[in-house]
Amino acid sequence: MVRFIHTADWQLGLKLRYLQPARLRQKLRVRASITEFEQRLKIVYEISDATSGRRLTRAHTVQVAVRAATGEMLFQTPAALREKIAAAAAAPH
Repeated sequence: MVRFIHTADWQLGLKLRYLQPARLRQKLRVRASITEFEQRLKIVYEISDATSGRRLTRAHTVQVAVRAATGEMLFQTPAALREKIAAAAAAPH
C-alpha cells in the first residue's frame, strides 16, 4: 500500500506491508533507520515480536521538503536537517 500525505512543509509517501498480526499485550520491537537523507528523507521501519524476533510488519516512508509558502517541491533536504543526521551518524554508538 502506498499513500501520499501532504503537509505544509513535507510531502510524504508511505509503503506498508503487514506480514503477521500483532496481538494484544504482545511485546514488540520497533526499529527505524534513516537510509537516505540528501535529496529526500527515507526511513525504513521494521516491527517484530520482542521475544521471538519474528518480523510482523515492514514499512518505509519517503519525505520530500516543500516550500511552505508555495508548495513547491525542494529537491534537497534542508541543510540543518542533513547536518544533524550526518553528525548523529558519525557519533560513536
